[in-house]
Amino acid sequence: ILRDMTPFKETEEALHQSHAKLREHAEAMDTLNSTLRESEGQLAKELGATRQLQRVGALLIEGGDINALCQNIVNAAVAIMGSDFASIHMYHPERGERGELHLLASHGFDPQAIEFWEWVRADSGNTCGEALRTGQRAIATNVEACDFMTGADAQAAYLQTGIYAAQSTPLISRSGDLLGMISTH
Repeated sequence: ILRDMTPFKETEEALHQSHAKLREHAEAMDTLNSTLRESEGQLAKELGATRQLQRVGALLIEGGDINALCQNIVNAAVAIMGSDFASIHMYHPERGERGELHLLASHGFDPQAIEFWEWVRADSGNTCGEALRTGQRAIATNVEACDFMTGADAQAAYLQTGIYAAQSTPLISRSGDLLGMISTH
């Protein structure tokens, strides 16, 4: 006896459609879970940066060790910017024609890099020198192709250290005087 197979085929088609929708929902859940994990990671990073800033604030209020304060500022810059390297320099206007920057604290630098960037002049061919020369933030998005670095010893020092992009921001007092420079790389 042959029966009409239409109800069976309709049921089978409905089952395939249900499975397809279930797969779509599972993929959507995977995407949401991935996004949630990324958001949790970003929040953890921001919490770490906030804690660094709290430590800096506490050290400012306590007025204690200037070296510890500078190191905490550099560590906060690394946490906030997500950088591999950072430094803070103090401006010494009495040194040279345009003054010089003296390295106070750094993060990620090897001893040779610390020695190389201990003192920075306006004509140094690095982002600190460029910011000192112009009075504005200096950015090198590609150290290998940066105009103001081309041929400078600083360019080779950046690359040897593993720095391929850098920025330096002048630290200015309320009265408009240059105090120093903070850089992330």
